[in-house]
Formats: sequence, C-alpha cells, structure tokens
Amino acid sequence: MLGQLVPCGGGPAIPLLGPKLVVGRQNSCDVPIPFDVVSSRHCELEFRDGYWLIRDLGSRNGTRVNNTLCNEQWLLPDDILSLAACRYYVIYTAPPGRPPPARIEPPAGGSTSGSSVIRAQFAKPKTPESLSGRTSFGELIPCGGGNPIPLSRGKLVVGRQEGCDIVLRGSAVSGRHCELDWADDGWSVRDLGSRNGIRVNDVTCQQARLQEGSILWIAGLRFEFACPGERKADSAKHGAFARGLLQAAGLDQWRPPESPAEKERAGEKS
Repeated sequence: MLGQLVPCGGGPAIPLLGPKLVVGRQNSCDVPIPFDVVSSRHCELEFRDGYWLIRDLGSRNGTRVNNTLCNEQWLLPDDILSLAACRYYVIYTAPPGRPPPARIEPPAGGSTSGSSVIRAQFAKPKTPESLSGRTSFGELIPCGGGNPIPLSRGKLVVGRQEGCDIVLRGSAVSGRHCELDWADDGWSVRDLGSRNGIRVNDVTCQQARLQEGSILWIAGLRFEFACPGERKADSAKHGAFARGLLQAAGLDQWRPPESPAEKERAGEKS
C-alpha cells in the first residue's frame, strides 16, 4: 500500500494499492467512487519518485488540490483532494531526504468556484463583538468543498432567509434553520424548529456542543468545525485529524514499503 485517501467527512479510508490508479464512478476504475457528481473516469493518480501526482481526465465537475482547480498537480502528505464534491485527506509518508516537488501552476482562471461548491452569503455584523479580545471565533469548513465560513461574532442565525447572519442556498435548509451560540469559551448549536433538522457527528439533536473536528449537518449540508484561531487548512491539523480516523479504523500502523536498498541494509545490520 502506497498511501490512503481519508474522507474529510468521515468514513472508511481508501487504500492506494498501486503506482498508477484511475479514479472514477465506473466499477472498472481502480478506485471506484460511486457518486453522481464524480465522472466515470474522473482522474488518474501516479506514484512517482516517492510522491503522488494527480491528473484530471476531463471530468465534468473538476479536480481540486487544497481547493484550487487543477488539470495536473502534485499531492503532498496531508493535502486535501477534492473530486467534484467529495473531499479526501491524502495520507502517506514522504521519502526521507528527498525534497517535495514544486507545485504546478494552476490553469489560467483557476478558482474555487464550481457547481460542487457550497455557496454561502454572510451578513455583515450589525455591531462588532469581541470576547476577551478575540477577533475570530472559529470556522465552519464545508465538507463538500468551498471556502471556510468565519464565525465572526458570538451569536449567529443560520438559514435560507436573507436576514440570517449566514445564508445557505439549499432548498432543504429552513428559512431560520439553527443558531450558533458562543458561551463559556465554546460553541453550541441549537435547532430553530427546522424542517430537516441538525446533526452533530451523525447524531440528530435539538442542541449540542461543538468540539474541534465536529461534523455539523444542516439539513443535507455538512461542515467541519474548527476551533477559534486554528485553521483546519493547516497541514498539521489535517494530519492529526486524519490519523485519528486511521486509528479508529485500525490502520494507523501502515508504513510505506521498503525499497530494495533498505531491505539490503536491514539484512546487513541483522
């Protein structure tokens, strides 16, 4: 095994079992991903000189690395790979003593926009709030791709109506769906009588406390919660979260296969 793709929203890791893999919706692909937004043959992964390279195969909804649209790009350990609306942490160990390859420049006009990105609008706070000098209260990171939603003050109403502090453009979202409330140095979420409910870590609830890495469902939209001052885009945080998932799956002991030279050295030492 040469690495894994760990779903950002939770779920079993996908092992990368060969040096060249086609990823797509077709069952004949080396890595089948059975979601309608993923193209039949979406992209190709190639393990080259100890690092993974990804190439888009003309997919309908695009391929992104760390939220940047690309036709071809190097995948470094703990990067986030987005295939349409499906996001994965890229988990593998870089070869020791070998510097990572330089990133490939994205195509002209490359952006994070696209049909798979959750679109949200944010109302400007009517009165600036700061608790204990804080200017940031954390973020909600869309699991399907898109820019993080800043939690810029201590109480926010989330819903489909224009008057909400965070407006989510989804037909399953109620006009005033839920409320996020900062108290006692932490966030809580409370349902406001929504039609399709809220869930935290896949448990339906009326009210719940949010912790670092919690997955918040607002109707059918999923968001990962990042604590104040800690961006989940930080690679170390990605690695810690992903390694936690690997431990839960019993896969945290994986190591890259030894090269012939390493095996020879190990034989000499024994």
